[in-house]
Amino acid sequence: MNKQTFEVSTLNYESDRKIIESIIAQVEWGLHDKSALEIGEPSKYLGWTFFTVSIDVAFIAKMAEVYASFLHAEGWTYYEKFENWLNTKLDEASSKACVKTVAPEFNGLF
Repeated sequence: MNKQTFEVSTLNYESDRKIIESIIAQVEWGLHDKSALEIGEPSKYLGWTFFTVSIDVAFIAKMAEVYASFLHAEGWTYYEKFENWLNTKLDEASSKACVKTVAPEFNGLF
């Protein structure tokens, strides 16, 4: 299984972790598929908490096939689109967290 990693920066780790888990769970339910979501250990720096979120690349591709909001997200690659889509979803949930793609692995599809 090939995974892509995203870094999340937040001021409220517990709340934002739960929001991300909830967003991905809703997408899993809608796609009838598992994302293989992994959330890394948090680390703190100057009041901010940083952690990683890893998700199955095939799941991201499936999202692109089904969700118009995903395809309309800004970005050239599916990774950039996922990053912007998730940032929008976090903003809609009143979260101040920020998601960034970590060294995407380009394999032709993305």
